[in-house]
Amino acid sequence: MPINKSNNTLLEQVQNSNLFKDSDKISNNKKLESTIVIKINEDHKKILENHFKNEKGLALSSGIRQIIFEYMKENNLI
Repeated sequence: MPINKSNNTLLEQVQNSNLFKDSDKISNNKKLESTIVIKINEDHKKILENHFKNEKGLALSSGIRQIIFEYMKENNLI
C-alpha cells in the first residue's frame, strides 16, 4: 500500500484500505514496496500479543501491531 501524502495519518489510510480484506489471497512472489518501523512500548506489545495469540498464520510486524492498537484504542475496543 503506497503512502498517500494527502492523508493526515497512516491510520486513516489503513482504515480505508483493503489491507485486512485480502487475507484469502496467496502472497507468493509479492515484493514489499516499503517497510514501516514504529516502536511501541512493552505494555502495548503485550496487549496486542494477548489479543492476537490465537490467530494462526497472522504474522504482524510491530508497525502493523501499532496501527491495529491505535485503531482498537480509538474505537474503544480495548
